[in-house]
Amino acid sequence: MKFCPRCGNFINHKYAICPKCNFDSRKIPRKNFRNISGSKSNYHLRPTIDIPKLELRIHDLTNIERQKLNLSPLSYNTEIRNIAWWHSKDMSVRNFFAHENPDGKTPADRASSANFDMDNRIWYKKLDSIQWQFGENIYQANLYDSVYVIDNIPTDYHWNDLEKIAKVTVDGWMNSKEHRDNIVSPLWKKEGIGVYISNDDKVFITQNFN
Repeated sequence: MKFCPRCGNFINHKYAICPKCNFDSRKIPRKNFRNISGSKSNYHLRPTIDIPKLELRIHDLTNIERQKLNLSPLSYNTEIRNIAWWHSKDMSVRNFFAHENPDGKTPADRASSANFDMDNRIWYKKLDSIQWQFGENIYQANLYDSVYVIDNIPTDYHWNDLEKIAKVTVDGWMNSKEHRDNIVSPLWKKEGIGVYISNDDKVFITQNFN
């Protein structure tokens, strides 16, 4: 194994092109290869996040915020978790960040497609109809806070641990009115958290309520 001189990713010694950033090391004169500033990257210290543990930690921090307001804690639902996880993965794979996916599907649509039995309904006067309620918060974090770059080559990554990612996520939601309203709503009784980590170190997080 060797390091990519541009992004610090591991590269199998049999190959010259980095699978992460597509950098071709053959373009670098061999005599200068070892002398490139920043080629000794700490990318190999990239943390391995226990995703189920991170999801449950976000759930716990969510209930702590509810308990501050004397609200009942939300139960954790694995069906909702799976719906949330697929949306997080979809945002990563199809490169979007929104409650409505590129197919026009809303959170309630995704729950319905998964045959989830939703509990909450609300009467919409303008639409003159009863619609199912399936709340959603989304957040995009990163495995690192910052990275030090030398000669346009990432070298020193400031990695985040599981606790930091969970706290930053819930704090971010609590500092946003619409997301906070979801977390502290007495309407919801259960929730699920879905986390997906992409190859470029982005952490997509979906929280669904019912």
